Amino acid sequence: DTEKLETIPAVSLDDIKSHHAKTHTIQNLRFAIAGNLALHKDEIIKQLEGWELPQGKRLLIPTEPLHTAEPVHIYRKDLPSIIFAFSIVLNRQLSEDEQMALSAINHILTGTFHSRIWGRARNRGICYGMGSDVSVDTDGISRWEFSGQIRPQNAPEMFTLIADQLQKVAEGDISEKELTEAKEYALGGYQMRGQTVRSLSGWYASDYFDKDKISPMEAIPDEIKGVTTALITAISKEFLTDGVWGIGAIGDIEEQAVAKLADIVSPLFLNEVQ
Repeated sequence: DTEKLETIPAVSLDDIKSHHAKTHTIQNLRFAIAGNLALHKDEIIKQLEGWELPQGKRLLIPTEPLHTAEPVHIYRKDLPSIIFAFSIVLNRQLSEDEQMALSAINHILTGTFHSRIWGRARNRGICYGMGSDVSVDTDGISRWEFSGQIRPQNAPEMFTLIADQLQKVAEGDISEKELTEAKEYALGGYQMRGQTVRSLSGWYASDYFDKDKISPMEAIPDEIKGVTTALITAISKEFLTDGVWGIGAIGDIEEQAVAKLADIVSPLFLNEVQ
């Protein structure tokens, strides 16, 4: 943030005008409008088509491959617990099937009180708030991340648990019962997702804005049901064999302690998972 603030004095009015002219064009705009449009659809279309903007061209988002980095440490004495993040990145965009597979394994690992990582951590009393997420960024990368808040003294056990379970998943240690339960949860989430205007708009906008693609919500149940243990194993293994990674922590913890947490997970990436 400090670096960004230091650039503000260099911004001129001409810079702003140039940026606006480059980005605000017909080809570079996308709209997602949801709701009861029966009475207003034609008027909305008329207004959008009546904008006096140049055609321009669709701007591509620049891509830049990421690399494994040293741990990031921010010391905060007033924060007795630490907030941590462990990210694994593939320098490519996951397919929708692969995203669905990772969502399923995230549910198995951190989704419930009975999950392999978060559930066991709660039972052991080492962590009461953590989770995992998968995202595909517009700059061409896919991210699998584990994050949470924990006491510094419990962090090594937490990272050992994460490493152990990631290794098992990449080796194919997933039961059909676990997968069935994850699918049932995902189907329930799908049914809730389509119940509000905001969720409908958000669903269609994400792919439409970034990929110029419209993904019908009606296809999601079949995609959920199509997830297999083989696909979960394959994509998990790829993250560990081809992925780059890094960890970060903020709080009352020394830099050497964060480096030791990195040492716990680093063996996951040293040898190809068999």
